[in-house]
Amino acid sequence: MATEYTIQQYLLDRANIQDTVNKITLYYDTGNADALADECYAPGEVTIDYTSMFAGRPLTVSNRKWAADAVGTMRIFDAKQHVVTGLVIEQLPQPAIAAGVNIASTTPDTCTVVANVNGHVMRKAAAVTATESAEFAGSLIHNGGRYEFDMVRIKELEEAGKNPWRVRRHKCFLTWSDGNPRVMEPMKDAPVVTRE
Repeated sequence: MATEYTIQQYLLDRANIQDTVNKITLYYDTGNADALADECYAPGEVTIDYTSMFAGRPLTVSNRKWAADAVGTMRIFDAKQHVVTGLVIEQLPQPAIAAGVNIASTTPDTCTVVANVNGHVMRKAAAVTATESAEFAGSLIHNGGRYEFDMVRIKELEEAGKNPWRVRRHKCFLTWSDGNPRVMEPMKDAPVVTRE
């Protein structure tokens, strides 16, 4: 039997989805791999696509492996700040009202989110003297683009009274970049990122 999808549930879903997406960049920057896996990504395998930034091909890895690798990679930077804004939640049906009564509809189990993202990272070791090249003189690089997420509702989390929305697929679309590209080069003491 389908559960009535109320306006209250719709608004709670929107807030929970926004929280999940906002936590991703917060946990990247604060280095919290456990929270990234537990509170942001769906259990089991997830698809991660950063090919617009790093080439290669999309990865399908466990949520824990991705969280550990993402946080491990971020450790090479002396400072970092990522900001997600302008979330547009798609495929989340807004309940209709007829004569002041909610019209029953099925509670959605999936949705898609598109959001703007900006990243700013600094690595002091990347800076050299300006006599070599003005492009390589600084220790900062920043870029921007969009994130696209396929999200799923995890029933067990919802039944436990927790935010049930998690990311199953995460894709980055890089649209611009400025600063010293050497900031992104791995340092000799950077962790080795491996794939399953």
